[in-house]
Amino acid sequence: DPGSIDLQTLVRDLKDGQDPGRPVRILTLAYGTDADVPALSQISEATGGMAFVAPNPVGIGKVFFAALSGG
Repeated sequence: DPGSIDLQTLVRDLKDGQDPGRPVRILTLAYGTDADVPALSQISEATGGMAFVAPNPVGIGKVFFAALSGG
């Protein structure tokens, strides 16, 4: 998006903003085949979180359950 930060800056800022005493993990959910899974993975990994992928409607429930249960 025009005016937005780029992925590299976002990932760096997320890593720099982490407080080991009060970690905040970001979980990302990709839905559909057009999702930018590598970018979502980088965002999640920068915070110790995880990325989850549901390529179609059938898998969305499984993805939500996995995300909420910690993997």
